[in-house]
Amino acid sequence: MARNLYLIRHGQVRSRFKEKFVGSTDADPSPAGLELAVRLNNFLSRTSPAIYFSSPVRRCLQTAEQAVASLSIEIVQEEMFCEVDYGEWERLDKLTTPHWTLGRLMDLVVELAGMTGTKKPEVWKKSVS
Repeated sequence: MARNLYLIRHGQVRSRFKEKFVGSTDADPSPAGLELAVRLNNFLSRTSPAIYFSSPVRRCLQTAEQAVASLSIEIVQEEMFCEVDYGEWERLDKLTTPHWTLGRLMDLVVELAGMTGTKKPEVWKKSVS
């Protein structure tokens, strides 16, 4: 008997977290994310899964609960499925963070250049002008 493994990501998160680095932050799924989980339930009901593993993070559990709502299967919470913690990037805007990071990197380059007595690199002049 063939067995299938389906890898399912949580539903879309609420708009306040859209375009942000959200790894360990516990964010609820948006109504659209929950609607997709309901549609997933329709698919899973035709495939007869034996078990559903989920991260214990709220967005993942709520997606799982909707996805298996009409099925009589267990949702097993497993820490290893948790998303990465982005550290100091957690909850920062994805659209502006690269610029912020480049600025910090250039500050470090200038600091190191000052310590060695070399002049500021050309890339610094281009990035801040």
